[in-house]
Amino acid sequence: MSLVLTELSNAGVAMVTDSAISMLRNGRIESVDQQGSVKLLKVERIRAGISYWGSIGFITRQRFDHWLQDKIQNGDYTDLPSFAEYLVLELNRSAGDVPLRDEQPAGIHVAGLHPWPDGECRPTFCHIHNGHLTTEVTVQQGANVTVVSAGTQSASPIALNFPTGSGGDINVGDVLRAAQQPGASLRYATRAHQRVLFAAHLDFPPTSLNVNENLDQLARGYLTRNGDYLPFVMIAGAFDMVRLGLNTMPNVSIPRDAERVGSRVGFLHLLMETVIRTYRCSTMQPIIGGHVTTLGIHPDGRYFDHDEFERSAWARHG
Repeated sequence: MSLVLTELSNAGVAMVTDSAISMLRNGRIESVDQQGSVKLLKVERIRAGISYWGSIGFITRQRFDHWLQDKIQNGDYTDLPSFAEYLVLELNRSAGDVPLRDEQPAGIHVAGLHPWPDGECRPTFCHIHNGHLTTEVTVQQGANVTVVSAGTQSASPIALNFPTGSGGDINVGDVLRAAQQPGASLRYATRAHQRVLFAAHLDFPPTSLNVNENLDQLARGYLTRNGDYLPFVMIAGAFDMVRLGLNTMPNVSIPRDAERVGSRVGFLHLLMETVIRTYRCSTMQPIIGGHVTTLGIHPDGRYFDHDEFERSAWARHG
C-alpha cells in the first residue's frame, strides 16, 4: 500500500509520501520494497506535483514511477486539467480499457496552480482514481458499557466510516475516547467499492461552491490522504489535540508559520515520519515505511522541493 498526503492552503501546495511499495501474490502481501520507487514527482511543464497510491502494479507491467515519468515528459498537455485527462486515457489504455478488480483500488494525486472561475491562479487538486475506498471502524462495547461516539449513545456496536478525501470530515476525538472505554474494542475493515475505469475528479475547488466559499476552505486548509490511511487518521487526530494544547503556550506555534509552504510541508513530514515509525515499532505489516519525500509549491509557482526542504530549518535535522 502507500500513504500519500496532499494539502492545499493559502501557503500553496504541500505534498508528502512514504516510499514503500507492497508486492502481492494471490491477494496477499508477499514483500515490501521500502526504498526502490519514487512516489512523488514534479510536473514542471505545468508547475504541479504528482503522487500515487494503491494497486498501481496491476495497471502496467512497467515499473510505475518509470511509466509515470515517461508520461510526464512526453505527454500532450498544457495545464492541470488537460494533464489529468491525458493520464486518465493512458491509465485506462494500459489497463486494457477494463476496470481493475474490486479489491484493487488505485489513484493519483495531481496538485498545482490553476485559474479558478474568477481567473486567479490558486492551489488546485485533481484526484484520478478507479472508485472510492472506505475504511469502516466498528466500536464493539462490553455487555454493560455505553460508548459515546460521533455525538451519539448506543448499547449496540457503532459503525463509523472513514471515507477518502478531506480529513476534516472525521471526528477522531470521539473514536479515540470510545476506544478507551472499559470493555471496548475496535475492529477495522476496508470496504472496496466497485472498481470503475479511471476518471479525473476535480476535488478542489469543488464546482458546487462559489469562489468565496472555496477561499474560506482554502484558508482553513484542505487535506487529502490516500492509501492505508486509517493509522494516519488516528495519529493525526490525536496529534491535533496535542498541537492545539501546545499552541496555547507562550510563543509556540505548530506549524511554525502556517502562511509559509515550507512550514506546512514540515508539519506533514512530521506526521508521515510518526506514522512510519509507528509501523516500524508495532506488529502492523510495514506497508507504510522507508523514507519521507516532500514537495511544496509556492503561490507564485516556485517549487519548494525535497532537497531544499532537507537543507532548510523546516527539516527534522534543521
